[in-house]
Amino acid sequence: MHHLKTILLTLLLTTLSTLPATSASTFKVDGVFYYIDGDEAVVTYSNTRPFTPYEGSVTIPSTITHNGNTYPVTRISIHAFRNCTNLTSIRIPNSLKSIGTEAFYGCGIKRVYIDDLAAWCNISFVTIILIPYSILITCI
Repeated sequence: MHHLKTILLTLLLTTLSTLPATSASTFKVDGVFYYIDGDEAVVTYSNTRPFTPYEGSVTIPSTITHNGNTYPVTRISIHAFRNCTNLTSIRIPNSLKSIGTEAFYGCGIKRVYIDDLAAWCNISFVTIILIPYSILITCI
């Protein structure tokens, strides 16, 4: 029985370590929620209770400053914009390297603005089902 408890505890800790940051470590800059992972900033979902989805147009900058430190914004976490039905557009920085599982699943986004098509093509997508097929991607 003791061995089973040890295995279950190990599985629980492993699972928790793969989840995005908790609300205690998320923070908001210019209407966007982030957490810090090493020396990079990651876009995440709203940590408010009740949940407040992103709405309208969202601009993700290439860097943010938090607690006096500047971090490059390199990722959008899993479920970051999930079910944000009133999200209409998003501006993606060239610094973005990956977009997590179902980051845009069930959202109402219609436009993605990017500065550089080559940078967009270099983003690592964790899953294919991220952005609605009807989305318009515009290079600016």
